[in-house]
Amino acid sequence: MHEKNNHILEESLSTLINEVLLKFKNIIPTEQIVMTKENYFKSINSSFADFSNSRRSLRNFSGIIKTSLIEKAVKLAQNAPSSCNRQPSRVYVIQDKNLIKQALDLQSGNRGFGHLADKLIILTAEFGGCLNLRERNDTYVNGGIYAMNLLYALHYHQIGACTLGWYSQPSQDMELRKICDIAPSETVVLLIACGGVPDKFQLTVSYRNKYSNILQTR
Repeated sequence: MHEKNNHILEESLSTLINEVLLKFKNIIPTEQIVMTKENYFKSINSSFADFSNSRRSLRNFSGIIKTSLIEKAVKLAQNAPSSCNRQPSRVYVIQDKNLIKQALDLQSGNRGFGHLADKLIILTAEFGGCLNLRERNDTYVNGGIYAMNLLYALHYHQIGACTLGWYSQPSQDMELRKICDIAPSETVVLLIACGGVPDKFQLTVSYRNKYSNILQTR
């Protein structure tokens, strides 16, 4: 890519890249998938297998999405199971562009596309329903289950979405809570950048591991 654009890299970086190329001579580079909005959403009313396989993280946002549409997705996601039916998941929809920027700057894993997001979802889980410290991970388990349901619901309602992990330092976590007014009894699980879907865009290949490599029977 740098060579095609006549961009000269620093010698130290070029050396490292060449070392990698020499070490892995037979690796075929991947290219992004060119996708249209029509094809991206063509399976939303199909079988679950086709629908599930059609959902991919999208980073090329374009245009706005109505908050009411996200509300419909959250309503649909409410059928997610949870431990003892505690339903600890909480959803914050950030609309203010300044707050979105502050939150994404704290997350830092969205450079190159975060500024295109029209809305930002912060998914948290209420810890107050847990019985004791033995259940301290329950928020992440239930929050993760809810997150996948919400991602499916967003896709069903034709909302572009990209999951952003929240692996923060305590200071970052406290800052996010402050700017977005998140209750201290809630655990921040993850963020989801949302936006409109352009007529034509690119997706990462994201090869999946073969199920036979992860499935074990006893």
